[in-house]
Amino acid sequence: MERNTATLFEKLQSLPVEQLPAVEDFIDRLLAQSERQQVVMSMQQAAAPIFATTEDTPEDVVYDEMVLAQDWLKPEEDEAWRDL
Repeated sequence: MERNTATLFEKLQSLPVEQLPAVEDFIDRLLAQSERQQVVMSMQQAAAPIFATTEDTPEDVVYDEMVLAQDWLKPEEDEAWRDL
């Protein structure tokens, strides 16, 4: 890993100064993406015990079917799946 860091620094130093803002923007996007992933993972871990104790009721099944029907029971869905 250390060697990769040294190589990366060499490449950064060889870039024209005008390109450094683009590199910084890219690094900022990567960091923001990583932070979002950590937040999502934390939320999933926090919610896991709650969902583990939740049981499906007959009303849940009916609701799930209604929601799925809104998305799946459409002519364009039938067309998309026709050849499979």
